[in-house]
Amino acid sequence: MLKIISVLILISFSAGSFFVGQKYHALSIVTEGLISIAEHRAILSKEVAAATLKTKTRTKAIARMKRALVAIPIVGIGIAGYFEKTDFDEWKVDHPNGEFSEYTCEIGNASAKYMDEVLQELPEYLATKIPDSVIMELVPKCQTDNL
Repeated sequence: MLKIISVLILISFSAGSFFVGQKYHALSIVTEGLISIAEHRAILSKEVAAATLKTKTRTKAIARMKRALVAIPIVGIGIAGYFEKTDFDEWKVDHPNGEFSEYTCEIGNASAKYMDEVLQELPEYLATKIPDSVIMELVPKCQTDNL
């Protein structure tokens, strides 16, 4: 009888050790997976931040060059017209039946949303010298059914 009890105790300890080992192994796999996910997220986050910075830098550089070209008298007027024509042509691809008036309304309304941000970036003495009537004249009068 003592032999049977000893064998049962030995088997239960062996089985218990085996299951504890399996749980430990499973936990180590899960932990490694979680660490791997965290590392992957960190890498992706850095890549997204780098791509965003690159896009912002590119956008600002292009805008800066456009401003510099437009600032040149006479030539600037032609270049500004060219930029608007290019933007309209790009818009026309997405809106094949659209008309120029619809384009101006869409662009005007989109620009009006960000007008406060633009004015806040201007030096205070310059922003206060721009009358509200000038800003309102820049936003086209549109019918809501055209949008």
